[in-house]
Amino acid sequence: MAGALQAIGPVSGAHYNPVVSMAALINGRIEWQACLFYVLSQLLGSIAGAFIAWCLGGSGLTLPAAMRHSETKALVMEILITSLLVLVFLGATDPERGDALKDLAGIAVGLALAVGHWVGIPFSGGSMNPFRTLASAITESHWDNIWIYFVGPPVGSALSAVLYRFVFSGAKDGGGGF
Repeated sequence: MAGALQAIGPVSGAHYNPVVSMAALINGRIEWQACLFYVLSQLLGSIAGAFIAWCLGGSGLTLPAAMRHSETKALVMEILITSLLVLVFLGATDPERGDALKDLAGIAVGLALAVGHWVGIPFSGGSMNPFRTLASAITESHWDNIWIYFVGPPVGSALSAVLYRFVFSGAKDGGGGF
């Protein structure tokens, strides 16, 4: 993933995930029309990818570890790991940051994604992307607990986007943000 972010990031802003696009919109980095285009593309890409994986015999289902953890723990985990991913994305791709950090943005975001999977898989499957989960649910016709992935990642994204906009981004000019 870090390679894909480094390669395509300068072209598209590395919008592979709707929660990243949502955070970019909240932070004023993209307009709503671009966000809509990205989100539709992400949905279609997720469905195409899940269909290819299904044809090859893979599943890709994102499920809470129901035998060991509750839906609540899965939801909280999705909020936390998505918050981390989005916060790192916003910080690493901040247009006000120096070029040295931008050169490492793909590595930073890739590591945040890896940590999110490492920590999240035992609790929630480590999705951090509602469309990735939806696409696999479509190909497998498995809808149990899908609400977790349509609540957790967007909530985590919004929390980090607002935090970044008002705390971290505003810190450069003495506060504020908007």
